[in-house]
Amino acid sequence: MVAAVAALLGATGAGFFLRHRMATVESQAVDASTAASGLVDAGESPAALDSGTAGATPDGGTGAALADAGPPPAEEPRPFPPGNIVAYADGEGLGTIRVKSTPAKAAIFLDGVSTGQVTPAVLTRVAAGRDHVVLVDKEGLNPAFARLKLAKNETAEVKLSPTKRGKSWAGRTIKVRVESEPPGASVVLDGSPFKQLTPVAITVPAGKASMLVVIRDGYAPWVRNVRSVPDVQLTIFARLKKQ
Repeated sequence: MVAAVAALLGATGAGFFLRHRMATVESQAVDASTAASGLVDAGESPAALDSGTAGATPDGGTGAALADAGPPPAEEPRPFPPGNIVAYADGEGLGTIRVKSTPAKAAIFLDGVSTGQVTPAVLTRVAAGRDHVVLVDKEGLNPAFARLKLAKNETAEVKLSPTKRGKSWAGRTIKVRVESEPPGASVVLDGSPFKQLTPVAITVPAGKASMLVVIRDGYAPWVRNVRSVPDVQLTIFARLKKQ
C-alpha cells in the first residue's frame, strides 16, 4: 500500500506520505504503552478530538466516567456550506443521470470528481434532493458543464457540447473545499501537501484535472481525479475507510 501511494504522489508527495506513516507508527507505539499502563485509549472518539487531548474523558477523569455517561447523542446531518455542491454527500434517495455530448467520448466529471466514464454514459445511484454539476471534457476543446437538481427516482438527461469557442480556463485557479469523515486528514494535490488539515479550502487549477489524495492515520488513502468548475462553489467530501 505504501509503495502504491508513493508512486501516485510523486517525489514531494511520497516524502510527505512516508513521514506521515512514520508518525503513525510512533503514535501506535505510544498508544500501546498507554494501554499497557491501564489508561483508557480514546483513539478517534469525538471527545478526544474536540478537546484536543488524546485519551481525555468528558469530565477529565478516567474511563469509568464514560461508562456512566449513557449512550452518545444521535449524530446530526453533516452541515455543509450553504449553496455548495457537495461530491459524495448523502441525499434523499437516489436518481440517474444520462450524459451525452457532441462530440462524443468526452470524459465525465460529476460534482468535480471523475466518474471514469466517457459520453454517452448513464450515471446511476446519484444522490437525489441535491444540486449536482455535470462537466464533460474533450481534449483540445473547452469543457462544458450544466447544473441540475435531481429528484428521487428521477432519470435526468444532460446534453453538452465542448467547443473551441469561449474563454479558455487555462491559467485560472478556483477555491475548492475539502472535507473528510473523520476530519483532521492531510490533503495532497498533484503531489504537493497542504499544511492545514480537513476541513480546508484549497486552490485547484481550472484548466486540467488534478489528483487529490486525502490521508489520515489508520485509514486507507482516498485518491480521486478532480476538476474545479468556474463560478461553482464546490465541496469534495471524502469518506475514509479504516484499514
